[in-house]
Amino acid sequence: MTGDGEVKVDPNIIYLSIELREYKKEGKIVKLEELEAQLVKIIQTVGIPADNLKVYGSSGRQNDYKLSKSNLIVGKRYSLKLTDVSLLNPLLGGLGEAKILSVWISEVTHTEIDKFKTDTKIKAINDAKAKATLLTSTLDSKLGQVLQIRETELVDFYPVQALQGRVSGLQARGTMQSGYYEEQKFQTNAVDFEQIKLTYKIIVKFEIL
Repeated sequence: MTGDGEVKVDPNIIYLSIELREYKKEGKIVKLEELEAQLVKIIQTVGIPADNLKVYGSSGRQNDYKLSKSNLIVGKRYSLKLTDVSLLNPLLGGLGEAKILSVWISEVTHTEIDKFKTDTKIKAINDAKAKATLLTSTLDSKLGQVLQIRETELVDFYPVQALQGRVSGLQARGTMQSGYYEEQKFQTNAVDFEQIKLTYKIIVKFEIL
């Protein structure tokens, strides 16, 4: 007998990927240190601990193809962990006033995701037992001991792509200048999050008495 289990969870942890890159302003390069300090100030003002911001990548390229250190454009990519979903929109509003190259949602999850996975499996087992009990009762039989349990993979749907699509409406508007959006503006309309969906199938063979 095949049992099905499904659990839907509202995410309570969000990971944002943020990219900064130096750019030229009035003939001078705005340094990464200045941009980074501005980013840290924004997240602290919103109420996010600075420790939640981690560097996970960096890059550099020569501006105007001139091979000199003074023209090296440096960039960094950061991962920012949000444990309070309600802070997302205020954060995006703050980032809209800063010189941020790009920001997107890279991952959503829940602090008790392993517990919810277990709950999904239990639902599948109980569903298999309920179906088998119903069928045997109609045949004037009884359900005996379990002979075999065969598990199938737990399917997890983390709606990162759907969230990215919605958050794309928050991306920068303006004219592109040297790889950077000038006069960057973000919409701060509320973002509705799709739930994480966990589904599981299990096949249980019972003895029939």
